[in-house]
Amino acid sequence: TQDNVAIFDVFKMYKGRHTISIGTDNEYSKSYNVFIRQNYGSYDFPNLQTFLDGGNATTYNRSYSLVDPGVTGDKSENAAAVFATLRLGFFINDEIKVTDNFTLNLGLRADNTIFLDDPRTDNFFNDTAAAAISQHYNLRGARSGKISNPKWSLNPRIGFIGKIPDEGITIRGGVGLFTGRVPLVWPGGVYNQNGVSIAGLNGSNLAFRPDPFDQYTLSDLGLSARLPSGEVNLIAEDFRMNKVVRASLAVDKELGKGWKFTVEGIYTKNINEIAYQNVNILPPAAKSAGADSRSVYALSGSFPAPIPMRANGSNPYTGVFLLYNNDGPKGYSYNFTATIDKAWRNGFAFNASYVYGNSIVLNEGTSSQNLSQWRFMETVNGRNNMVRSISDFDIAHRIYAYAAKKITYAKKHLATTFTLAYNGQSGSPFSYVMSRGMVRDFDNNEDNDLIYVPRNSSEIVFVQNGNQTPDQQWAAFNDFVENDSYLKSRRGQYAERNAARLPFTHVIDLKIQQDFNIRISKKTYQIQVTYDVFNFTNMLNREWGRTWFASNDNYRLLDFAGYRSATDLTPTFRYTAPRDGKPYTISDGVFNSSRWSSQLGVRLNF
Repeated sequence: TQDNVAIFDVFKMYKGRHTISIGTDNEYSKSYNVFIRQNYGSYDFPNLQTFLDGGNATTYNRSYSLVDPGVTGDKSENAAAVFATLRLGFFINDEIKVTDNFTLNLGLRADNTIFLDDPRTDNFFNDTAAAAISQHYNLRGARSGKISNPKWSLNPRIGFIGKIPDEGITIRGGVGLFTGRVPLVWPGGVYNQNGVSIAGLNGSNLAFRPDPFDQYTLSDLGLSARLPSGEVNLIAEDFRMNKVVRASLAVDKELGKGWKFTVEGIYTKNINEIAYQNVNILPPAAKSAGADSRSVYALSGSFPAPIPMRANGSNPYTGVFLLYNNDGPKGYSYNFTATIDKAWRNGFAFNASYVYGNSIVLNEGTSSQNLSQWRFMETVNGRNNMVRSISDFDIAHRIYAYAAKKITYAKKHLATTFTLAYNGQSGSPFSYVMSRGMVRDFDNNEDNDLIYVPRNSSEIVFVQNGNQTPDQQWAAFNDFVENDSYLKSRRGQYAERNAARLPFTHVIDLKIQQDFNIRISKKTYQIQVTYDVFNFTNMLNREWGRTWFASNDNYRLLDFAGYRSATDLTPTFRYTAPRDGKPYTISDGVFNSSRWSSQLGVRLNF
């Protein structure tokens, strides 16, 4: 839960051609988050049949409260992240009417976020673990019990609007710095994933327990309680809120008879952006052999070897994740839009636009957990070695158009409006990855290692896959690559994150609106009945209006079968051709569905 108190206040002064605005934008927020990942246990089975037959799980993971003995679930109140923040903003803006046709805006804003509470402290981390970790990673001043201390951020900006009335042209644009906020659940992880509030345990070859309140405990696994334990979230001492520089330029041209044409470009460059490291694992000390040569982490059981922290080499943590500001190349985005629009005239309206956009990121920042922020990024050399890539939300090409016609009749007592809207859009980006990971920076079941695309059969080793021989698998795999325009272009290179795309989509929506204008006692009341058909394209033909889906924005094209031996790190693979030859499926969810749906609505206007 989150309680907010926000105050926004603006004072304006007028003097000659100047309009000066001075204001504050302040918010007090108190957060309470009871979240214990896998509190009811998480089981991984080798396949569905093993589960159905009552077989044992390959791995078992669970987190539980250390400060709520015997309590499971949302009643683990003492382990909750409870903290307050104060977001402060002060700004001044001067709107200068230089001439009747040119207006200049000059502004300056100052922003800061203050954390008003300190997290619990894990003394073992500060006294022992930090020194061991610092031999391998830069903790950037992060310590247990310590939240970041963001500094004030100054954000100047300038904008303008210029008009050429005789030509029907308006030119507008601006450039400035903008500081945003981060979801409080990210720094909030420091308040509960701290080594002393929540513990973690893992086991293997365990039977499934269906009762969520009767899950495995340390004593069930022959282990004793230890403190500290579990996952630790850290935040860099000088972590700063997200900040960008953004510039835009647009031209509007009146064409007459209600028509207008607009072109606009926007460019954004990140200044402060998030980055993550798992600082609990020993850096990779080996490279895989052959054409596919990448970093390989040493294993401790089925998990990457942790940093030795005690005299006996034991490590109490399941992971230590550091949130900091990326100090390498920053992400950016740009988009270009061209629009033609006709305002309502004689009952007709029309709009059409074309957009091209490109977005490059280091980390997507899409999860509520710091572990997941790090874990679900696709990489070549491991998630501690991320590089910039195309974003999950990269738009590429989009064409949008709508046309509406309003027919008024019966002495204006009745009116019917028909609207058709078309959306044609590039498919979502996705990545070609492998099942199980060569890098081994998390565990052997991870699916986020990008594949190497071999030039020929000498650069990849297949092993028997059921009744398929290595030669048969190579032939099928090579055929898939040759028929995939992206993979074919990457021969002898690694597949890039989000560089492949789902097919282009074409969807038309229909809306019919019936107006009833009723006059009672010299006042007009209007009843509107609307009927919407979403994906009208699919209603017309079951083969039309299809949209596509790739789970987790990736496709596991190869199955990593393991290395030849502990000393020969030549990777081996299995290949199974995609069902229907496609690395994606038809989207059939609630949103962006390939199925048509309709909606009936009634509204009273008075």
